[in-house]
Amino acid sequence: MDRAILTAAFEVIGTHGVRGATMDRIAHQAGVSRGSIYRRYRSIEEILVALNVHLATQVDLDDHGDVAADLIALAESFSNVYRDRQSYALETETMTISADHHPDLAEAIRGANDAQRQRTREIINRAIRRGQLRADTNPDVVIDALAGALLYHVGRRLAPPEPGYAAQIVDHLLRGIRA
Repeated sequence: MDRAILTAAFEVIGTHGVRGATMDRIAHQAGVSRGSIYRRYRSIEEILVALNVHLATQVDLDDHGDVAADLIALAESFSNVYRDRQSYALETETMTISADHHPDLAEAIRGANDAQRQRTREIINRAIRRGQLRADTNPDVVIDALAGALLYHVGRRLAPPEPGYAAQIVDHLLRGIRA
């Protein structure tokens, strides 16, 4: 049932945006009662956190044996998260709404993002230990450069990144931080 609720919430966000996501709409889309949703999630905010945590788990953090391959896989997985309207709306609108009106939601999402960010830092730190990146490389700057470039691309062009775009970002970035 959780999967049906979260899938329905994702679809409602795609149609109505985060601000238009209501328990009634999600219940209707999932084919369940509002009570079924409230037994699992106390609020829309909890559903948004669950969806954000789910998106965070879609990021490829595997060791591919080479920093370029690791960063391309990471950037491609970010691209996949930003590729569809629902994911993009969830990511951007939730940040705006939570920052402005829901400090508890913002804190929960920040916690989920911080956990993902810590795992992502390991990719950079592993490359530094292997001598593939300069010792003074700041993992947070690399993460922000990758995710920021992709988010900006999607947000300004209103289109998903083209095939190979993530690899181009990584190539340009690595020119400045390779050991």
